[in-house]
Amino acid sequence: MTSLIADGLLPDFQAEIKSVYKPRPVDLMQQINKWAFIFSFGYSVVSLDIYYFFMFAIDHPEVLIDIAEVSILNFGVQMFVYYMIQKFKQHVAPFVLTIRKIFSVVISVFWFSHPIHPAQWLGVGVVFSAAIFDFLSEKYCVRKPKPSAVESHV
Repeated sequence: MTSLIADGLLPDFQAEIKSVYKPRPVDLMQQINKWAFIFSFGYSVVSLDIYYFFMFAIDHPEVLIDIAEVSILNFGVQMFVYYMIQKFKQHVAPFVLTIRKIFSVVISVFWFSHPIHPAQWLGVGVVFSAAIFDFLSEKYCVRKPKPSAVESHV
């Protein structure tokens, strides 16, 4: 839920950063990962979860390889997302990510044979419908040109 809310709220903030500072995708990734690490590490220390992580990693060292693999995959995905933000409108990336999340859920449901309540299918339908509506309205929206300074004073 938090991820979907962030996907809806962050594009305008990203657009402002993009227009003012003109960062490269690597710069965006570095800053976001830096702050995510600082907050996550701080929380894990305060909540003592870091102790349980180290105990688990000592008992199961193979988890460190899994973490490294996920980190490498995450790097590739983040570079793709920031490339999309740089090349397209800032609203394209959340659209693509939301569709990916919904497809991941639907594929997981079928792959693992999870039972789904009809209300949950309704939720999937609402998200797909909203995403398609957003895409089509953005694509086919006719925008009126802004009046020039001369026209506004006449």
